[in-house]
Amino acid sequence: MFGLFKKNVNYRDAWNECLLSMDPGREQEIELRPAIENFLIPDNINVNKFIGNVDFLEHSPSAQMVPTKSVRRFQYIVERPMGYPIWFFAGYPDVASWYTNLCDVDSDSLAEKACETVFGTNNESTFETDFIDSKSRNIKNKHLRTLINHYCANIKSKLECTS
Repeated sequence: MFGLFKKNVNYRDAWNECLLSMDPGREQEIELRPAIENFLIPDNINVNKFIGNVDFLEHSPSAQMVPTKSVRRFQYIVERPMGYPIWFFAGYPDVASWYTNLCDVDSDSLAEKACETVFGTNNESTFETDFIDSKSRNIKNKHLRTLINHYCANIKSKLECTS
């Protein structure tokens, strides 16, 4: 589905080409179409950086594609926090790394404070139903968007994988 695109390509066109190449109804299309339409295109994520990161995460690195700096942290599955879809690590490795650092603290109270700061709540009893999609077991897209928006507004305005 993903191929190498020229450096001067319009990334919106490249993402649209990816969308057109997907088989409707297949699992990959069901997961990736909303990600491409609601995240990767609006945030101007560079297709080649994304592909390089996906290749790296799937342990099939290509000599042509170099992974971005932040994604290297998630090379092994055991190093990836649960709940994030692979496209999020590939397109937003800086956001995933930042929030993982925020929550990877020895103090539960600091981790709860991080969750409250970003999401406005730290209530564990509602986390499962409010934040996790029961079918995919991933964090719901609206909460991934909250993470991205908070990161861009408060941490760093330019995402690592933007064009």
